[in-house]
Amino acid sequence: EAMLYTSNTISSSFSNFKLAEEIADIIYLVWKKNHEFISSIQHIVDVWEWTHVINICAIAVGKICADVPSDSSIMEFMHDIFERFCGDDQTKQGCFMGLIYSKKEEFVPLQKGKINMYACGITVSGDAHIGHAIQAMIYDIMRRYFEYKGYQVTYARNYTDVDDKIIARAHEVHVDPMEYANQKIQSIDADMDALGVRRPDMELRATQHIPDIIAMTKGLIEKGFAYATPEGDVYFSVEKDPKYGKLSNRKVEDMLTGVRIVSEQNKHNPLDFALWKKAKAGEISWDSPWGKGRPGWHIECSAMNLAHFGSTVDIHGGGRDLIFPHHENEIAQSECLTGKPFVRYWTHNGLVKVNGQKMSKSLGNSIILHDLLQEYDKEVIRFALLQTNYKNDINI
Repeated sequence: EAMLYTSNTISSSFSNFKLAEEIADIIYLVWKKNHEFISSIQHIVDVWEWTHVINICAIAVGKICADVPSDSSIMEFMHDIFERFCGDDQTKQGCFMGLIYSKKEEFVPLQKGKINMYACGITVSGDAHIGHAIQAMIYDIMRRYFEYKGYQVTYARNYTDVDDKIIARAHEVHVDPMEYANQKIQSIDADMDALGVRRPDMELRATQHIPDIIAMTKGLIEKGFAYATPEGDVYFSVEKDPKYGKLSNRKVEDMLTGVRIVSEQNKHNPLDFALWKKAKAGEISWDSPWGKGRPGWHIECSAMNLAHFGSTVDIHGGGRDLIFPHHENEIAQSECLTGKPFVRYWTHNGLVKVNGQKMSKSLGNSIILHDLLQEYDKEVIRFALLQTNYKNDINI
């Protein structure tokens, strides 16, 4: 009944990903009650356009297949959806296959016997919380498993060690921003060590890749995918990338709805995102062809991957909340520069809820890893946090 009500009352042009998750939750609950999947989802196929159908199907099937192996009726239904909505459109096919988590496919790395994997790490504006801990454990376990299977793995994880929050927090405690970032990285490393998380083969920092970031930004400008403003900012032009939105299944015309867009001077389009940001008075900065400034957030991961792994990386991971805009933007800037696929296999872990609510600083319900380690043995923490499939949310 809830599904039918939703289908009849919500416009087919909705673009709220949270709504898609809520609808998928209803489908999942229907399946839990009577194991009937197709009838609970069929009417959304008839009402909504392909991007929304794929999002909902992907989330619902992911939840179901985390409980039990997918049965033939579900897979046949998903095949029908694929045929109906994707046809020969490679962009739609990529969106569909990338988000249908239940689809198993053989893992084939770029180089036989070798795997390059990269995970988005922590912005060091504060201490590590359990969300950071879960992600670190997941990709450490993934790395260990590949090693167990005989692969030679090179695993990289980044630290964002310069951004607005870090600079603001450093000023609050009257510490140089670089020193503040160094202190937090040392503290976080110590906590992850205590949790039993093996360190990556490469711990990368944004500030150690400034030349790579500048070179990538220059390349995007030269190819016509980015532009500099008179003030010294550089933006990626979203409208220049016809495939933008393929990971998150979003259409550019829908993105202005339900998403916080920062409006800045001389941006050609509100959706354009910063590759290089002009320095503010008294702010840490580096010289560049556009004047003193610092990197935008999204460009650092692309520049690091290009510098250490080349045009394409086997596995790229991060939290599900990074799919849009962060990973979407990574794909856009990387593939527009190189003309090659950026990532072969995307993996996204679920998020942490505390008593059913999203964990956040604003709600005051963050659980700091260091505090947890003072109270519980690391094996107890690991056991508690690894109770679900890595793709699913966990409620503490």
